This record gives sequence, C-alpha cells and structure tokens, in this order.
Amino acid sequence: ANLRVATWLKPISRVEVVNPSTVRIHTKEPFPTLVPQLATIFMVPPKYTAEDPGRLARQPVGTGPYRLVEWIKDDHVTLERRAGAWGKTPEIGTVIFRPIPEDGTRIAALLTGEVDLITNVPPTDTKRIAAASGKRVAVVPSNRGMLVLFNAEKPPFSDRRVRQAVNYAIDKDALVKSLFEGKTTPLDGQLVTPDYVGYNPTLKPYPYDPAKARQLLAEAGYPTGFQTSLDSPSGRYLLDKEVAQAVAGQLTQVGIRSEFHALEWGVYMAKLTKAHQLAPMALIGWAWPTFDAGGLLSLIKEGSPYSYYKSPEFNRLLNAANATMEVQKRRDLLHQAARVLHDDPPGAFLYREPNIYGLAERLVWKPTPDQTIWALDMRVR
Repeated sequence: ANLRVATWLKPISRVEVVNPSTVRIHTKEPFPTLVPQLATIFMVPPKYTAEDPGRLARQPVGTGPYRLVEWIKDDHVTLERRAGAWGKTPEIGTVIFRPIPEDGTRIAALLTGEVDLITNVPPTDTKRIAAASGKRVAVVPSNRGMLVLFNAEKPPFSDRRVRQAVNYAIDKDALVKSLFEGKTTPLDGQLVTPDYVGYNPTLKPYPYDPAKARQLLAEAGYPTGFQTSLDSPSGRYLLDKEVAQAVAGQLTQVGIRSEFHALEWGVYMAKLTKAHQLAPMALIGWAWPTFDAGGLLSLIKEGSPYSYYKSPEFNRLLNAANATMEVQKRRDLLHQAARVLHDDPPGAFLYREPNIYGLAERLVWKPTPDQTIWALDMRVR
C-alpha cells in the first residue's frame, strides 16, 4: 500500500514548510491531479510512526470526526464521535463495523435488526429485503469497471483480432440481466465510467456478435477456436466466480474453451502482480479514488505491475494527458487514449460493478459510486 501511494505522488520533488499552517509543494513536472490526489493521503503524526512503524496499524490515530475505541480483529471495529474535531459534527455518536462474509448471515443480521446496513447484497435477495418491514434496498452502479484482462504479452492474446473477438463473443446485456437482475449497466467499450473526468461519451460497447467473433478468430489463425484458461478471484467482487463461469460458457460458443480457476484474493494478486504470471484471461475490477481517467488508465500503461499490454500510441497519449495543466486539452487526450484501448483492447469490457446495500428504514444515507461508507453522512430518523 505504501508503494502504491508513493507512486501516486511520484512527481513531487520536495515539500517546503512556509509556516505552521502552510506548505509549498514543488513538483518535477506538471501534475494536473495534485490536489485531488492529496485528498487520498491521510496525515499521521511523524513521531507516532517513527517510534514504532507497526503501531499505526494496531492503534490508528487521525484527525477525523471519529476516534477508535476498540478493534477486535475479524470481529468488529468500534468508533466514537470525537469531541471538538474540525469540520462537520456527526449525528451518530457510536458506529460499529462488523465483517460478516457469509451472505445469508449478513442478510439475517439486517432482517433481525442486529445491524442497520449491509453491503454486497446478492441481487436475488433484494426483493426479500425490500419486502421486509422496516427495511429497504439502495443500489448504485459503482465507478469500478469489471473486465476480463488479457495476457497480451503471449499468443493467442498478443493478436488484437483475438482480443476483439472475445469482446464480440461476450453478451454483456445477458450478464447484467441474468446475474445482476438489471441493477447495473455494461461498460461503454472503455474501462472509464461516466463518473470520471476523461470519460469518452462517443464510445459504445462492443455489440454481441458471435459471427463477427468467429470471423476474427479465423483471420487470426484460429478457425476452430483454441484452449485457454481463465482465472477469477473468489469473493472479491460481487458474484465474481459466477460472472467468470458465465463468460467462459459464452466463449465456448465461438470455440474458445477455458479451464476455470477460482483463487483466493491474496493468491490471485500475488500471481497477477508479484509473479507476473497472469493466466491468458483473468477477471478483475478497477477503479480510481479521485475519479480521474488519467489515474485509472495508468493501471494499463506499460510498466504498471497490473499491465500485460503494450501500445506506444496509448502510452504517448496518456503521458501527454498527465503532463498538461490545460483542462480541455487533457480531456481530449484522455478521450483519444480511451479510443485506442477500445480499438486495441487490453481486456474484454464487461459492466460496472453494482453497489447493492440493505438498510434499515430508520437510517438516512445515500450510497455513492466509489463504495465508501462515511458515517459522517448518516443520520437516524
């Protein structure tokens, strides 16, 4: 995590203390997203971490509206309203977060009044929750784009026609309808969703066209398809295994036969990034905390630990976008970069991961696309 944050702030060369309440930040190059990126960094007392680097993980401190009262690993975290904190004062005095990984147990806790809010509600359970007395469901498509990432460093996915074929062979509308009951939307032929600065409104989803997929496969030298493998995390995203299996089933219709592997998230990420041994296809979801396409698309850029894709033209456009302070010029460059990825896809663009919550009617709260849950924004009727 520290390495990731350091990458976000790489253009900063030094920070100058002007006075006790002012700093001047110097950068090595233009940094158009400096201000929103700084908003993702949490401040901690230097002495607190210098004495014991691991202390912050065990006993976190901060400047926000709540303070940590208790943390029992894998059981609960209890927060209490901090007296005298800067900014808005929370209406709710005590907040308890509990990890409940099993869907059925989580839903039962909501229905019995044990908890007031639950996340990752399976679409098939939304009607039951909505029909229960004093309960409701809140749904919002997230800013996380789900895709099947290709290992474009090796055949057959080093061939653009094969990557395009897979995009044509997947029925995104059917996935959204059958697995998510229409509670989200397909991606528009790009990883970036409309929530982002840099979203290209002119791009459209690849239509479902198995005949076109077979044609492209034949042109690439695979008239009868080929054997491959597909990795998926297990439980990281809503219905991730089910989506991956459905995609594998659709691909068999054009001759692409996939050996399916469901992996624990830690194992999956180690294979993806540390070992750089991505399967030919892998289901993954990506988002960026500042809602900026320049940040999100950097995950695909050559040199990223997540990237198995090379495109000099994409690299050129993204570098240019992230090096200009002119708002419209930057937006135009990001639109062009998204167009390159649409036509020369690094993955199969699927859908926006839906955020589905179950709530007690007494809780007043509106979900946001970035999947954050701020107790500060809640109140109880």
